[in-house]
Amino acid sequence: MRNFRFFPQPARLHHAFHAPDPVRRLSALHARHGYRLRKIAGILGLAALLVAPVPASPPLTAQQPQHYDLLIRGGRILDGTGNPWFRADIGIRDGRIAALGMLTGATADRVVDASGRHVSPGFIDIHSHADDGGSGRRASLRNDSTHRKAAPNIVSQGATTVVVNQDGRSPWPIAEQRATLERQGVGPNVMLMVGHGTVRRMAMGDDFRRAATPGETARMGALVRQALEEGAVGISAGLEYVPGRWSTTDEIVALVAELAPYDGVYISHERAEGADPMWYLPSQHEETPPTLLDAVAETIEIGRRTGVRVVASHIKAKGVGYWGQSASAIEMIQQARDEGVRVWADQYPYPTSGTDGRTVLIPRWALDDEDATSAADARPPADMLEIRLRDPETAALIRSDITHEIGRRGGINRIVVFEYPNEEYVGKNLGEIAAERREDPIETAIALQLEGDRTRPGGG
Repeated sequence: MRNFRFFPQPARLHHAFHAPDPVRRLSALHARHGYRLRKIAGILGLAALLVAPVPASPPLTAQQPQHYDLLIRGGRILDGTGNPWFRADIGIRDGRIAALGMLTGATADRVVDASGRHVSPGFIDIHSHADDGGSGRRASLRNDSTHRKAAPNIVSQGATTVVVNQDGRSPWPIAEQRATLERQGVGPNVMLMVGHGTVRRMAMGDDFRRAATPGETARMGALVRQALEEGAVGISAGLEYVPGRWSTTDEIVALVAELAPYDGVYISHERAEGADPMWYLPSQHEETPPTLLDAVAETIEIGRRTGVRVVASHIKAKGVGYWGQSASAIEMIQQARDEGVRVWADQYPYPTSGTDGRTVLIPRWALDDEDATSAADARPPADMLEIRLRDPETAALIRSDITHEIGRRGGINRIVVFEYPNEEYVGKNLGEIAAERREDPIETAIALQLEGDRTRPGGG
């Protein structure tokens, strides 16, 4: 287990350098910035490379035979700049890339034959929940279990850096989180964000369903500065979630402006990722909800007004009726970049509508027991659903919201059951189950609740 490595400031963004050939290009990169092994990072956007700033060193050549600690021979090098791969050897000494090229005659304590394989910088997981859950919890890197803190599920996929404290949520104080990680050691490199939602709750208490006052915004700004001094590299926001949902653009701009002296980064789970936010239901909300394009426009505005790097996190055009709008979002981002706004977006490497593991098609209002004084006194969700379905008007609203949620989640053929008491349904999508039952998929969603685990929302 190696010691925890901490980035004191956000890794700076470097575009590809133009050199006559790949070897000279990588030598130029090394000479200008240096590379630290396992700190070379993968993506914040196309044709870009993130590296931890290290002191520059003289250019290295591949002309004189050298001895290295590790020699990776014959690999197809992907340098992280978006350029095509090229074949070369990599010599590593004292944990750093010391030479890159055709290192004929070089020797090493360990030689790895990478023929036919691709060799790349370690990937950055720019939106990671690897340290959620708090110190000592199973879902946290802050854990004395060697297996947990080594994070084999992360590093075995090539990710050597994780950016944690996402969606506006972070521990407090950041100094304590950092100290724990440094004390115990951890597998991947870790970059810490400070959560907008966290500082908003600290400044506003439980009275957060409104715009912040100037005094409250100033208090949040002081907390952000404290976090940055303690080691945070930027701010994360969850503007589709509580309590960020009630923030204004001006509030966010004021806080993001605090990042400028630190060269920090703003990463936002935006206010909407489709035609409407996840909290929006046709039966419950009359106002016009924000859309993905509204949210992207806000992120661009924040970047333009502050000059800070901003990221639209896990960008997507969610919902069957909204597919195709991704082209408009991409065009907006590209136009802003052409104008000099430092705006980026990250994306899942797999199809998802977000937070899929807890998808419930039936609206929560139809399952909650509003008369219960505590969770222990609440009647089971299935009981509440049965009661509400007895009223024709209420039943119509429930079915309308289910229809909306099915569309938002990608349609009946993209909603798959992964856990359910009747194991015959596991692995099948909603459309398949409905066909087997010979009923409308909306009725299937209701039946899954009533016939499954009646104490759990959704029945699974």
